[in-house]
Amino acid sequence: MKNKKLLILSVVGVIILFVFIALIISQFNSNKSTKPSPDPLVDNNSEQAAPFEPEFLTPEEKQSFNIPADFKAQTIKRGDNGEIMVYKLIRSDSDVVDPAKISPISPRVK
Repeated sequence: MKNKKLLILSVVGVIILFVFIALIISQFNSNKSTKPSPDPLVDNNSEQAAPFEPEFLTPEEKQSFNIPADFKAQTIKRGDNGEIMVYKLIRSDSDVVDPAKISPISPRVK
């Protein structure tokens, strides 16, 4: 009798485990298939944005940062009065980035 109860409890436990795993898998798949919510900062009703035109450092700006004249450097961010705050050295055309598409990075506190 005791073995029969143990067998029934084991079968019920396995069935509950399978149902639980199936729910987790279905929840995971539904999260994967949902589209991300639209970015509230982007106005989707406005006209198509103009194509991105990268801005590069002038020879004078390169000289002020001690960058060799034959290097290509893209301006990423300028300050309020036009000074360069962030730039990126470009080794190939694929290194050029659109500053508007760069997401913020949050450093981890240790």
